[in-house]
Amino acid sequence: SASEDWQPAREWALLALRVFYVCAFGDADEERLDKLTRLFERFIDGYRALPFKFPGGHLERAHKSKKELFKIFRGMIDEFKAHNPPPVKGQPPYKSVLGRLCYAVDDDGKTLTEEVLMDNLLLFLFAGFDTTKGSYGAIFHFLEAHPHALEALLEEVQSLDLGEEDPDVVDQL
Repeated sequence: SASEDWQPAREWALLALRVFYVCAFGDADEERLDKLTRLFERFIDGYRALPFKFPGGHLERAHKSKKELFKIFRGMIDEFKAHNPPPVKGQPPYKSVLGRLCYAVDDDGKTLTEEVLMDNLLLFLFAGFDTTKGSYGAIFHFLEAHPHALEALLEEVQSLDLGEEDPDVVDQL
């Protein structure tokens, strides 16, 4: 903020998506993130459209983008399941959002249907992405208005002992 360099909203959106994606799904595939961001932006544009489906209009592009998002989600699910078999009874469940959703069961022991799984992934992406992006604006505005809070935050971050945690995780963000 003090540098007075302007960052386009898309850069903040990509950072928000990257942070959310790593926290929720465990890694950040840059090519996938870029594609998700573009599709997600087109999907959201549909909410600003008239509720009529004009050929080539925002709403039609939003529906096509949702289908493409779901194709990516299916690929993510397939990759996850290929590398992470269902947990054995008595083992702790997977900690990632994707792991918990893929192997969630109801009271009858049934897993989520593909439709419910896809809708939940879209909801998590939508909520996590949009909330994280909005939070950045609020946080940076607060820190600009309260430099002492920024100094305290920097001290705290610099004093963190990551222990056995992977210090390169920060570099992924």
